[in-house]
Amino acid sequence: MTYPTNARPAGRRNRRRRLDLRTRLWHMLSVAVAVILLVSAALKVHQLGTRPIIASNWLDQRWVLTVGIVFEIVLAMMLLARFAPRLTWGTALGTFVFFAGVSTWKGLRGEASCGCFGTIEVWPWYTVGLDLLIVGLLVVIHPRLKGPLHFDAGDPSLAATVGLALLISVPALWITGSYRPAPLEPPEEAPLNVAADAEFSWSPQPVEHYLGTPLPGDRYQTIIALRNDSRQALHIQDLFCECSCMEATLLTPAVIDPGQAALVKLDCEIPQQASDYRKRVLITASGQQMILTVVADVQAGGWQF
Repeated sequence: MTYPTNARPAGRRNRRRRLDLRTRLWHMLSVAVAVILLVSAALKVHQLGTRPIIASNWLDQRWVLTVGIVFEIVLAMMLLARFAPRLTWGTALGTFVFFAGVSTWKGLRGEASCGCFGTIEVWPWYTVGLDLLIVGLLVVIHPRLKGPLHFDAGDPSLAATVGLALLISVPALWITGSYRPAPLEPPEEAPLNVAADAEFSWSPQPVEHYLGTPLPGDRYQTIIALRNDSRQALHIQDLFCECSCMEATLLTPAVIDPGQAALVKLDCEIPQQASDYRKRVLITASGQQMILTVVADVQAGGWQF
């Protein structure tokens, strides 16, 4: 049996169709992953540009987040420009495996947010699911893995990747480095006969303040004293609460002379459900930072009138 000279075998046509479908699916997945990376980078840029960072581990430090932002932008541009498909696919796969590992680690530590999306709090176990979903899709949908891994330096996609990454990264880096704390407003008058509930010596080491066992939904007010045991005056520059459920107010002048103490009032809104309450306050003084963690055991109460 003979085929017409202009007809191709059915097997070759089907193979090409499968390759074309896989290529289209890979391009669609590349765009979706790039959008997720760019959204994550943009939210972290907003976070670094508008507020200080309370670092509970080295992954939350400002310089680490800045490096992560640049990496996410570069990888997103590689995906969108279709640069070196094998290299880009392998980098994306390794990246989301790493992201899943970090989110799992934070989930096991009991952290409230993964930190992946800036100020938007997302439970780490949710992001573990998202990361593993993307890893699974990347394993199933990928470009052709045959052929050399290297790329051509004259490839137009390389110029597009570098150009777009620089175009986005430079403004992003400028924004992340532009944060300056607003000057604290001096108290209208010095408080009289105000006793502190707790006193801490100023130190860069983290400290904890235990509130006790408030009832759900209570508003709790506590005053702490920050004592300056050094030989130089300290200037309190910023009081930052990581949660909108807490407000910190300086009751005394911002300059603490040696041997003196400053008073800080904390207004805490206790959650409606019984839980372990742990919220952090970042206190910046004379360029140094001190993390104060407010801890409470929120007990289930009876009828509230």
